[in-house]
Amino acid sequence: MLTNLPQWTAAKSLLTDVIDRSRHPDRKSTLTDATGTLGWLYEQQQQWLPAREFTRRAISLATTPGTDRQYQWEWQFARILQHQSQPDFSASQAAYDRAIVALTTTRRNLQIVNPDAQFSLRDNVEPLYREAIDLSLRQQKPDLSKIIDRVNALKLVELENFLQCQLSEYKPVERFAEDAGAVVLYPVILADRLEVILRLPNHKFQRFIVRVSRSELEKTIASFQQNLNQPQYGWNDVAAAQLYDWLIRPAQPDLTPATKQLVFVMDGALQNIPVAALSDRSRQEFLIDRYPVSVSPGLQILGAKQPTRKDSGILIGGLTGNAASATNGKRGEIYEPLTHAAAEVRAIKSLFPKSTELVGRDFTSAKLHGRYRDSQRCGEYFGFDVVG
Repeated sequence: MLTNLPQWTAAKSLLTDVIDRSRHPDRKSTLTDATGTLGWLYEQQQQWLPAREFTRRAISLATTPGTDRQYQWEWQFARILQHQSQPDFSASQAAYDRAIVALTTTRRNLQIVNPDAQFSLRDNVEPLYREAIDLSLRQQKPDLSKIIDRVNALKLVELENFLQCQLSEYKPVERFAEDAGAVVLYPVILADRLEVILRLPNHKFQRFIVRVSRSELEKTIASFQQNLNQPQYGWNDVAAAQLYDWLIRPAQPDLTPATKQLVFVMDGALQNIPVAALSDRSRQEFLIDRYPVSVSPGLQILGAKQPTRKDSGILIGGLTGNAASATNGKRGEIYEPLTHAAAEVRAIKSLFPKSTELVGRDFTSAKLHGRYRDSQRCGEYFGFDVVG
């Protein structure tokens, strides 16, 4: 917020002058930017009526579909509508929808013209999606299916942003989960709370809210990760039990004996935790002791079909003798022989016949890099097991 009155007055005067000088059709882009920015300036001052009016004008001027300004002004309009003396949440939600459609078109166009010219996920993309999701969840009867679709879309954007390419083939993870009789859990991290949506095998949805701030949640996750490295780590770890209480315990009434598997589609910092190691102190057991657990890296699974073990090709690596780490060409820490590594490699190989083995002296970083240096293309992933 611009609290300095002279600065506010000067900025307002400058933008008003730019608007007055940009009435010519050739200056429409400048007129649009100045009008929308003046709306933003009023938003910062919490003067909601002029903020809404100038933002509405900017939207009407940004008539070219898929421009970056179109999504920006629709997003701004959605925020302003929530802070009026009589908030219009329905219109705000519609503005968020339009903003996301415009942003998606803009991102697609950028990926085609210049893949390196990406919007900042943290600053431009993720906040828009999270605000839209937050508003949807605050409704009296939220459409959980639609909210999952929106979370789905955010996960896809995150994956495309990471790979710097456009993904065209994907299937919702729910389709595979239904066949497996699994319960899919979608934690959504918001500033003031954690929301968890469950998709049950009977196609019904459940939802529970945990009143924990994002900062407190992330501190607990960091503590859990640090404790995992300690030799004495066990089911009584405080951080692991706290995360279990937040993520799993409220869902237990919906986890029946018929539940065959839990599938987690993690959000934010939760993507970095081994969910199987969460612990239930009341039962003195880990989550994996009670349910088979799997984690999806995103809500969309690439590929046209689910691969079978027979068709899957993975890389299996194992150290079978003494080995030394190397740093700058110097021998470092000596690793003891892994007595049963070779047998474990053979056992995994029997399950995945098309696997590639790097065992003993063949298990080197040079050979690993050489095996895949020509295979790093968009949407392609490789399984990798280090045994022993």
